[in-house]
Amino acid sequence: MLVSYLLPLLDTAEPKPKLILSKKEQIITVALTLVALYVVWVFLFQNQSGFAALTDAKPVVISAVVTTICMVYPGNENLSKQEKAAKSGLFICVMAAVLGVAFYSGGAAMGPRFMGPAAAVGVLTILYGSFLVYVATVLGGQNSMDAKEARYFDWHLIESWVFLALMLLAPLTLFESFG
Repeated sequence: MLVSYLLPLLDTAEPKPKLILSKKEQIITVALTLVALYVVWVFLFQNQSGFAALTDAKPVVISAVVTTICMVYPGNENLSKQEKAAKSGLFICVMAAVLGVAFYSGGAAMGPRFMGPAAAVGVLTILYGSFLVYVATVLGGQNSMDAKEARYFDWHLIESWVFLALMLLAPLTLFESFG
């Protein structure tokens, strides 16, 4: 992340062309993504319960609702479908971080047996949002952003992941460490 902020210092003043993948490059990227997903799927979920775990109803509903709202949100009329998808992916990640902590807190109050499924809601939702951002970016969803806006966008993705991770996997407090 730090490198992405330092690289513009070395940049020349020439205007950069926008990165727009050709149809062939998009197809190659999608194919490589599907191969990578398949490899990860086989490696992580060698049994049939993996698919059921990835399709939990709450994360799917949260992602679908946020995406639908972003598609019809006032002010997004001039954006392409890819740009709307990229923005909705970002908002899914932000919502996942907030709702993940809320579900986890509720699960923790009910006991250890409920904590894992409650944490999974936030993690799965943020995975869906991140994947949507990835696909939308590959298809040109960030073409209209300048460098500053893209860094701001990327920062919110990182921030969502870090917030959720720190809340779900928080280290011991000083009182807990020395008590």
